[in-house]
Amino acid sequence: MEFVDAVTQRYESYYLDLAATVPEFLVWASLGQHAATRARLAELDTLLRDTAAEQSTALEGLRRLVSANAPGPRPNHLRWSLHLANRSVLLEPVVPTDAGHYNTEVVFPTVERMFLTPRYRIASPHSCPQRTTRSCASRCGRSTRVRRS
Repeated sequence: MEFVDAVTQRYESYYLDLAATVPEFLVWASLGQHAATRARLAELDTLLRDTAAEQSTALEGLRRLVSANAPGPRPNHLRWSLHLANRSVLLEPVVPTDAGHYNTEVVFPTVERMFLTPRYRIASPHSCPQRTTRSCASRCGRSTRVRRS
């Protein structure tokens, strides 16, 4: 092993001397090193994305197990199936992850992070003692409108 270490050290020494002497070689060597670094970072990016997706799937499974054993009223089967189907859509990215034509530096959020829950309330253009109910128009004969808050 000493021979291999000595040869490697000598090669690195000659390599650095050549880079110090010939500026074009330094530029070429730097470009090669940057390309290797970018390739390795792309591999790590893919690995991190895959790991995050696997963890998200595992955490969703854990959430389902915990919620299935949670105390309280149990929803009927169809309602629960609909809930799970709707919930799974929220975990999907806004742009599919297989969209390879996008730059790898662009990160798209999930539908859940982009979704804004609309908040509506009933508002009446007149003063009515029944203003909190939807049936104000039927009780006092005046119209109500829905206003976003």
